Amino acid sequence: MTMEPRTFVVDGGTYDEDRYWSTGGGKGTKLAKNPTTKKWGVVKKPAVPKRLPTLPRRTAAPKNDQSEHPEFDSAGFWDKMAYGEYMSTQKLLAMGFAEYFCTKGQVACEQWKHWLGASGGDLTLDPARLMNEDNFSDDVNRILDKYKDMATKKCTSATCVYNFSSGWAPTLATSDENPVREDYAGMGQVQLNVTGSVTVTKGKDGKPSVTGSYKMSIFKAWNFDPGEYPTPRGVELKHDFAGLPAHGYAKDFVLRGTSGSRPF
Repeated sequence: MTMEPRTFVVDGGTYDEDRYWSTGGGKGTKLAKNPTTKKWGVVKKPAVPKRLPTLPRRTAAPKNDQSEHPEFDSAGFWDKMAYGEYMSTQKLLAMGFAEYFCTKGQVACEQWKHWLGASGGDLTLDPARLMNEDNFSDDVNRILDKYKDMATKKCTSATCVYNFSSGWAPTLATSDENPVREDYAGMGQVQLNVTGSVTVTKGKDGKPSVTGSYKMSIFKAWNFDPGEYPTPRGVELKHDFAGLPAHGYAKDFVLRGTSGSRPF
């Protein structure tokens, strides 16, 4: 004969002696035996921080315009004959630019050397290395402030956790406030995505404290558009670097990277 498990009624709920889980005493309760009194009682589950729904994200991949540029060493025989000497001069000019940028910092030097080295593989850069550039760091901090403020306003519990993703948007990896750092990054615009988590905890006085962590991701299709003449600051010089990859003198690549988790 199969014996039915004994049940107990505690606080208006019916509980199973074997499973100890509530079958009618309300959500979030559990039955347990007090080791001292040997009596059954209701144990409430520990409170779980309220997780706010994530805001709608822009999930599209970062913009990559590389398909609009000629493939490496794709120039035909007659183009190379007609423009060979001219493109050789452009290569020498690009090498001069690279030497200049290498005097400004390792970040810029790595990119220019990689492009002129024509390896073509992706180049990885930790975005944390760009946080000394005020235009870049200002945009990161602006994003963090936005989500911290949003989480604080939405939180109605003692503790709330809010996940966020800014989506890809352009920013400048440059510094306007520190002339010493001009051209440090050597790349101008880059796409930025910031993801992370914000925790809002309200004290007894109701005032919130905000903590959290975030990661930065960057993406850049490293190439030159026809008619685009990026130069060191203060230099006005037209060039034809956009044509170098087609003649085999340089190779476009993708610059990307994600930082480690950073607290705020």
